[in-house]
Amino acid sequence: MNGFRGGYNVRLDGRPSRGVDVLAAPERLYLPLRSQTVAFTNVTVADHQVVLAGETLATAPGSFDIPLLAPLPGTVHLNATDGHIVLDTPPEDAMCRARPPEATGPMQDQLVARGAWEFLRDIHTGRVPSPLRTPQAAVVSTVQLEPFQTRGDVLLARDVPAFIRGLGLLHALMGEKPLFLAIPNAESEITELLQTTAREHPWITIVHVPLRYPAGDLRLLARRVGLRCDAALPVWGTGVAGVLAVDAALTHGKAATTRVVTLGGPGAPQPRHVEVHLGYPLEKLLPPATGPTTLRVLNGGALTGAQLDPGQCGIDNQCAGLTMVKEHESREFFGFLRAGSDRPSASRCFLSTLRRPTRHALTTALRGEHRACVACGHCESRCPAGIMPSLLHKCLWAGDEREAERLRLDLCVECGLCTYVCPAKINLQKQFGDAKENIRSRQCPAPRQIQ
Repeated sequence: MNGFRGGYNVRLDGRPSRGVDVLAAPERLYLPLRSQTVAFTNVTVADHQVVLAGETLATAPGSFDIPLLAPLPGTVHLNATDGHIVLDTPPEDAMCRARPPEATGPMQDQLVARGAWEFLRDIHTGRVPSPLRTPQAAVVSTVQLEPFQTRGDVLLARDVPAFIRGLGLLHALMGEKPLFLAIPNAESEITELLQTTAREHPWITIVHVPLRYPAGDLRLLARRVGLRCDAALPVWGTGVAGVLAVDAALTHGKAATTRVVTLGGPGAPQPRHVEVHLGYPLEKLLPPATGPTTLRVLNGGALTGAQLDPGQCGIDNQCAGLTMVKEHESREFFGFLRAGSDRPSASRCFLSTLRRPTRHALTTALRGEHRACVACGHCESRCPAGIMPSLLHKCLWAGDEREAERLRLDLCVECGLCTYVCPAKINLQKQFGDAKENIRSRQCPAPRQIQ
């Protein structure tokens, strides 16, 4: 890729302020045993066991045994809430300050033991990488433009020296292989400092990213710098939070048991960034329910977040944002006759294009209803991967996954832009994601059971 193609900036109400509020520890934590890509199925503690802060509660065998750590000291309850380990914490002034034995050994082992390894991703699979395999390179992105995910500049503003130190530790961790650092193509004090750092360290290659979603996507960045998919030579990827976690674990021996979470969206009564312990009760972060279908909460951003599991009670280990969107409760009478001065559109067919860019409210209907594809081409013009979503949609609708493979469905990064700009409101993102999973299952069938 010679440059960044496509993309579109989605302007929505509910953007949080730049600061981060640190919330006090609650009396009870609800630690989910499952997140988007990790399942902690091996519980290592007993019911009513007293644990120290940083002690392992469970591990994920399918993700190289990364641990679920106790964010605070307390008493374990295994059967109080389905799918969770519940931890009752003592009053802050009575908390035990003792720590479990320090992690020792190779850097990879220390990062796994302190919960920092789960911030790393194999870019091409989206999964936690193997600690035993050295990558061909690493890609670090400081750019996060999806609403409402925790932005890189918010985290960098807290501790730039720790981020720079973390980059050096990450470089040493991967055997001094190349490291690509994506920064916004804009002037700021932070970007200037990062560029100065790169000039001092030749192993850092700066990649300037336009301020257009999803240019900071790790898979797009890997393709742009020429890193190819290779199972034997993976590419590591992470963001600002991951680099800071590496520094905290290796420099200070600190476990990664807190998260900075963005509370945003048109349904958020007080959009803001908060730092909370893992397992922090969701009921303390979300507005009280006023009806059965008035608000939908997404675990993640407005475009790629998945609807929050109604059974989830606390912040999981992969949560970076909670997006609150109002449910579409009624049809707009004669809405097709309106000139659209308050409607955002990628097609520039409404009067809103004559106004200055403003932020718009968003409902789960995306200001429209489902209908057949009209072959308008908006999805293709905005697709950052350079594929043809409308043609892929027709192939998959006809059940022809092999033709979709030939049309490079694998290049889709599931950013959600095609779904957002589609005037027919076809959920292309889900259709493509499901098809990719079917193709992977066909290519790598599950092993047969021995009778």
